[in-house]
Amino acid sequence: MQGLTLDYQRFLSDINLESYQELASILRKITPQIPVMPNFHGLQSQLDYFSWAPHQDIIGWDTYPRHNASPSSNAFYFALMRGLKRGQPWLLMEQTPGQVQWHPENPLKPPGTMRL
Repeated sequence: MQGLTLDYQRFLSDINLESYQELASILRKITPQIPVMPNFHGLQSQLDYFSWAPHQDIIGWDTYPRHNASPSSNAFYFALMRGLKRGQPWLLMEQTPGQVQWHPENPLKPPGTMRL
């Protein structure tokens, strides 16, 4: 069963990447001077970021820090994004200093969380 789940997740990543590449090729023809990228978010089991990275002009990432997130957790994500393009700059596309509707609980973040 685990093997089937892994195959399905790889399929999802591959089929979404194929769709992205088709859309990106259209955008690159129309606006060759504008970088093309999706916004990555967290760790998605249905997206293999390392197979997507070569097809990104820039790595874009969204972060929604949890109130109880450790600095090492945030550092892991930042290092992952930096590593996808072997140290090239990446963009933080979205973040929220407040609450979001999809967390099960939404207490205020401790002072300094966004600066971190």
